[in-house]
Amino acid sequence: MYQPDIKLSLNIPIVLDVKSAIPLIMGANIGTTITSTLVSFVQAGNREEFRKAFAAGTVHDMFNWLTVCVLLPVEILTSMFSWGILLKTACVQANSYSYLQYLL
Repeated sequence: MYQPDIKLSLNIPIVLDVKSAIPLIMGANIGTTITSTLVSFVQAGNREEFRKAFAAGTVHDMFNWLTVCVLLPVEILTSMFSWGILLKTACVQANSYSYLQYLL
């Protein structure tokens, strides 16, 4: 299975902070949306299978788009994900998960 965030992080020669990396990862997620639709064309020989595969690919594409369209503005306005990642990283580095119980 293709992991765009891992592949993206391996191809970036500079170090990014968390706030800069989140839009890049969401952009990579949008960049892979066409893949599921292209894969559905493999089933073009069987009309019923193609219809199901194309529908599933389209649902997957819409889910990716809607997720980014909802979560990216939330991140830009509140930095919610950046703070959550930084807090989790600090707890892991301190080897203490007691702070996380208050967040969950």
